[in-house]
Amino acid sequence: MNMGHQPDSGEKQAAVKRLQDFVGERRIEGVPAFCFYDEVPDRAKALTGGTDLGELLQLAQQGDVHALAQYVIRLRAYCEELELLTNKQESFVKPLACLCTDWPVVASPFRVRNKGELRELLERLDVGGDKAELPAYATQKHDPRNLWTRYALAITRYLRMARTQTAQRLEECKRADAEFHSPMRILRTTHNATWYAVDGKRVVIPEWQKQCLNLPARLTKENAKVFMNVAGIALREFWCAHPEHFEQVKEKIDGARKSKTDKTVGQYVDLALRNITQALAGIAHKE
Repeated sequence: MNMGHQPDSGEKQAAVKRLQDFVGERRIEGVPAFCFYDEVPDRAKALTGGTDLGELLQLAQQGDVHALAQYVIRLRAYCEELELLTNKQESFVKPLACLCTDWPVVASPFRVRNKGELRELLERLDVGGDKAELPAYATQKHDPRNLWTRYALAITRYLRMARTQTAQRLEECKRADAEFHSPMRILRTTHNATWYAVDGKRVVIPEWQKQCLNLPARLTKENAKVFMNVAGIALREFWCAHPEHFEQVKEKIDGARKSKTDKTVGQYVDLALRNITQALAGIAHKE
């Protein structure tokens, strides 16, 4: 049988030398060898990538399938890193987690079937426990598909954010060159606001945002109306800027009433705020 040309030892050594020279001049790239995720030597690359997460999301919203895939991969990596950090430094993570009502995890059909795994993680971190700003409990009326509940949940998050950012804004405005007070007209209601000139910028802080600083630390059934007194103005601003959402509110109100009658804008607003207040009390602390 003709085996063809068989290289001698000198040719083999020359071929190895050429390969070594080639590799030595270039950075080796290729599919990395298998290992468990938590043993990957340089996981930071999986997190940072080459494109900012916000930019990837923007591209995905424009229909870029590749950007969407990268966005999902990166978010999953962040969640996996959080789980690894939790497993290795639970005492470090728990003080923050116990203040939260929800917690980011990687979801899959396998984990849904094994509900005990996720439940055990949430219980270990005390997510949604008594220390959370919005604790979870069995009789809580929590239906995210309900429009009023969606508003109530969004309000609790928004007021927490507004409280923090308003404090920061007011601190910045201490060095304002000038300030003046002017009323704001929103959905037929007048609200006070203060305008500041800070470093060449105009900063406006409505009075209701300042009231966020004085809200109770925890939302309860008893003080739900106190929160809504502040949130109601924020919602009026939102509906004024996004009339399509106000149309959804009107449809929800009309659909829930057997006899439809002509209502004014103010009546729709009052009914919507009443329903959202009830939903807010439904998800609040039991105490």
